[in-house]
Parts: sequence; structure tokens; C-alpha cells
Amino acid sequence: MKIKKHNIFYVLFVVFAVVTAIGVFHGYNTVTKKVPVAKAGADLVQDEMASSKNLVIGQTPIGALQKDTVRHPDEIKGMYAKGFIPAGTVLRKSMFISFKDAGVAARLANYPGKIAVSLGADIYTSVGGELKREYKVNIKSGYKGSEREIAKEAIVLSEPTAKKEAIVLAMTPEESTLLTSARSNNEKLTVQILPVKGD
Repeated sequence: MKIKKHNIFYVLFVVFAVVTAIGVFHGYNTVTKKVPVAKAGADLVQDEMASSKNLVIGQTPIGALQKDTVRHPDEIKGMYAKGFIPAGTVLRKSMFISFKDAGVAARLANYPGKIAVSLGADIYTSVGGELKREYKVNIKSGYKGSEREIAKEAIVLSEPTAKKEAIVLAMTPEESTLLTSARSNNEKLTVQILPVKGD
């Protein structure tokens, strides 16, 4: 009778050990199972747009996923890096910002051939404080009767604020040279807002 009890306990012990092992193995597989995620295919610098050129699909353990892990590149299409992101990084939505919140470099990328130039803000260059981002403007220097055009259809990348009394404009390198010359000669600068063109 004692032998039978011993055998029963032995069988129960073996069954318990097997069930435990299966549970541990299943739990391990659940945590370490690889799932597809979006990764940085190359280094992304601040304000660089996420695109097929710098994003790849990789894999990571499911247990390492965060709430905002990017599972597919399309989830951040058209968004911009908030800061430097090294190649190979598993991407998270918190690493990116929208175009509206992106910096000057991101907006400048929409205007090939132009560079970003700053201009001190006053009542004339800020058009009475009415300048807004993406406005197009003409810039003239000199005085009435002896004015010359410095820039034509320059784009406002950043308007002046209480903390930053400067305007940042996108213009051609040639226009930038003219602006630098005008400022060095202490010429009066006037900015003119151009009307928004309808469809």
C-alpha cells in the first residue's frame, strides 16, 4: 500500500513538473516571440522627415514593445524626428513630431535651392507684427524713390515672438548676399506681405 502511495506521489510530481515546464516555456515564448516593428534604417538627425529612405521593418521581442512602439513605417509617415535617432533604433511615436511643430530645418526642406536667413524684427520688417509662418514676402531696401529689391517671394519659416525678436526667411543664396550687403550699409529694410493665391 505504501509503495502504491509512493508511486502515485511520484507520478503526480512528474505531471506537475511537466506542466510547470510547459507553462514556463510558453511564457518564455510569449515574451521572446519576435514581432515586426519599424526601425531607423539610418541615422536620423533632428527635424529630418521619416520616409522610406531612412526607415526599415525589423523585428523585436514582443515583451519589449512599448505602448507607442511604431509597428509599421506608415504610422509616422510625414513626421519629423524630435532629436537625433541612431540607426537600428526601434522607433516610438514619441520620438517624432508633426510638421506644424517641427523646426526651421524641416520646413526649409520643402524649398529646394533656398537657405534660411534671419532678419531682425521691427515695425517695418514684421509688417506691424502681422507676419505668419509660410507667408510669402518681398523685401526691399533703401528709401522711397531709391528702393531696390532684395528678395522676391521669400518664405517666412519662423515669425518673431516675445522670446525671439527675429524673422527667419527662406531665400536664394543670391538674395541672402544682397540682404547682407544692405544690412552692412545700414540700409532701411521693408518687408511686404504678398496676397495668398486662391485656387
